[in-house]
Amino acid sequence: MLVELPFATSKSYLWRNTTFSIPDFTATLNAVNGLLRNNKYICRVNAPAILIGSQDAQIVEFLCDSSSIPAVALATADIRRYGYGAVEKKPYAPLFTDVNMTFMMDGMSKTYNFLYDWISLIINYRFTNDQDAAGGITSTTGILPNQHPYELAYKDDYATTIQLMLFDPTAPDVPNLQVNLRDAYPTFLGDLPLNWASTDPYIKIPVTFTFMDWYVQTGKQA
Repeated sequence: MLVELPFATSKSYLWRNTTFSIPDFTATLNAVNGLLRNNKYICRVNAPAILIGSQDAQIVEFLCDSSSIPAVALATADIRRYGYGAVEKKPYAPLFTDVNMTFMMDGMSKTYNFLYDWISLIINYRFTNDQDAAGGITSTTGILPNQHPYELAYKDDYATTIQLMLFDPTAPDVPNLQVNLRDAYPTFLGDLPLNWASTDPYIKIPVTFTFMDWYVQTGKQA
């Protein structure tokens, strides 16, 4: 029995469900441009409102060493439809996982400076000297105008959109898949191990981003 694939453009793309066929398998992959690789991507971190225009933000896109597309799960509640009997799970909310990324440290530390400025403006913990710390709540040491020590910024100032774009080598100019993280911001700026005996070629900056939700765009929509 032959079943025509929904994306088939000719009768040559048929799947035989009786025996495995290497030509059919190859034709199926060719029909969808093969397999998408996980190393053909760009992570576009749009600067939050307060850091728009920062020169440091412009190079972050090129120095994202690793990332991931976040997972989604459905939170469920156990119910018994008739008050007794078998338990059913009913979904009531989507749950999104945070995204862990690593960035390569450039020779002028611009990547780290941008990430540091970003996370420190969310809750102002910037004390450049003892006098700032001694000033207590009367000090204004933050990036935001008149931001006092440990004062929380407005979300509109620090949340932004992060775009993860995957590319097909046959069409490198248009993303095959684009995932947009809405209202994203960093919640963790990791430690940077230093070691005289290290043979690592460069420093990697671990960062965790959280976000409100995410959605997918295909290449034609992106």
